[in-house]
Amino acid sequence: MENRENKILSVRIVLIFVALMVLISAAIYFDSSKNRKLKESEKIEYLVRYSIEDGELNQLLKNNGNYSDLYKYKNFWKAINRVYPKKYLKYVEEFKIIDDGKGKSIVTVRNRKYEENEWSIVVDLADGMDADANPTPIFYEELVKGVFNGISLEVSQIVADEYRNGLDVQKGHFKKDSYQQKFYNKFWKGIASEHGSLVKKNGIDDAKEIFYKNHRDSFANSNAAISSIKDSSETFKIFVYEDKPKGNSILDKKVLFFYEYPELVEIREELRSGLGL
Repeated sequence: MENRENKILSVRIVLIFVALMVLISAAIYFDSSKNRKLKESEKIEYLVRYSIEDGELNQLLKNNGNYSDLYKYKNFWKAINRVYPKKYLKYVEEFKIIDDGKGKSIVTVRNRKYEENEWSIVVDLADGMDADANPTPIFYEELVKGVFNGISLEVSQIVADEYRNGLDVQKGHFKKDSYQQKFYNKFWKGIASEHGSLVKKNGIDDAKEIFYKNHRDSFANSNAAISSIKDSSETFKIFVYEDKPKGNSILDKKVLFFYEYPELVEIREELRSGLGL
C-alpha cells in the first residue's frame, strides 16, 4: 500500500513539474514574441527609394508613402543637389526617405561598397522638413556633416585590411593618411583610454556627457564626445558655417585642422555657396 502511494505521489510530482515547464516555456515564447514585435515596430520605415543618375532623381524604386507627398521628397533632393559638392554628388546612386520619429538621425551618408564609390543618402522626414514642406535649417547642418562622413568613406580613405591598427569603420579601416586617422592621432589618441573607461563604466549616453564636461573646450557639443568620427563631423560643420578661428583652444585647433587641406577648403567654399552663406 505504501509503495502504491509513493508511486502516486511520484506521478503527481512529475505532472506538476511538466505543467510548470509548459507554463515557463509559454511565458518565454510570448515574451520573446512580444520582443520580436517590438523590434519589428522599431525597424526603420523606408517611405521611398530613388535611384540616382548624374546627380538627378532617376527612378522611383519603392514607394511606401503617399504619392501626394512625392513633391516633399523631391524638395529634399533639390536641396541636396544645390548644396552637395559636385565632385561627390556623382558618387550618389541611391536616395531614401525614412520616418523614424523625432530626434533621430536626419541625414546619413553611406558608401555601400569599399572597392568603389557607391553612395547612399538617407533623410529622415520627421526632423528634416518643416510644415511648409521645406528642408529645415538643421537638415542643412546635418547634410554638411554627412558630406564629411561621405568623404571619409571615399575609397581613397578606407581599405578592408591594409592598416589593421587604424580606426575601424564598419568592415574596414581608415588608411594611415586618411582625414579620420590623422584627426584621431592628433586629437583623440591621448584621451582615448579615458573615453573607453567612461563608456565601459557608464554606457555611451552618460559617458559622452561626462567626457564633454571633462574636456569642454575640446568639443563643439556633447554629441562630438561620442567618438573621434562624430567629433570630426561636428567640427567640420563649424569649419563650414563659421569664420576661421583665431583662438588657441583645442576646438579651434580642430577646426584649423581642416584648413590644412586645400581640397577641403575648396569644398567649404562650394558648400557655403550652396547654403547661401
